[in-house]
Amino acid sequence: MIAEFRTVDVVRPGAGKRYTHLPVDHVDVTGFHTDYEGSPLSPRLLDIRVNDQVFWYEEGSRLQARVDEVVVEGEVLRVAFGDAHAAPPEW
Repeated sequence: MIAEFRTVDVVRPGAGKRYTHLPVDHVDVTGFHTDYEGSPLSPRLLDIRVNDQVFWYEEGSRLQARVDEVVVEGEVLRVAFGDAHAAPPEW
């Protein structure tokens, strides 16, 4: 079975898009996480901050949430969400 390829878009209010189609290992209404072990990308190089907006698709629906917490543990990035809801139609 082929694993589903999941991505998120990260937007900074007042500044615009930070990342488009950023690959993640898991995303749901509580947050996302990615293990960068063996990857050329390091979570310490990413600029994701509290209050950024994250957009993703779940079961065909576009959702958005506010970043409440960003934690880097070694090569693992964990981002916790708050206020997850359906994204506006323009997204």
